[in-house]
Parts: sequence; C-alpha cells; structure tokens
Amino acid sequence: MLIGECRRRGYVACDEEIELGVRSIAIPIYDKHGCTVAAMSVSTRAERMTTAEMVHQLLPTMLRHQEWARSRL
Repeated sequence: MLIGECRRRGYVACDEEIELGVRSIAIPIYDKHGCTVAAMSVSTRAERMTTAEMVHQLLPTMLRHQEWARSRL
C-alpha cells in the first residue's frame, strides 16, 4: 500500500522515521527503458525544513535531475 502510494506520487518523504531529527526525500532514477536503476535522496536536520518545505523547494529540482539522468542511462 505505501509503496504503491509512493510510486503514484513519484517520491517518498521520511520525517524522522529512520533517525530522530532528520528528514529526507527520495526519488527513483530510471533508465531509458523505465527500469529503476538507482535513487536520489536529500536529507536535512528537522529544524531546518518541514517535510512540506522539502517537497515544495527541493522536489522540482530533484525531478529535473531525474529526467537528466534518465536521458543519459
């Protein structure tokens, strides 16, 4: 269920689930055939950004780099 939701959104966010005080956001990296071959993630201290701020401020740049990587794999 959670994996399907993340797949539909195209990203996953982790809000202090792995380590207290750390938030992260991650996206898959696909090859030209659409197969997941890697992942890209960004982490920050929880007091620096909310999860919503990470999605709003960082996700668009991450998605641009996702497309850049796909075009080269």
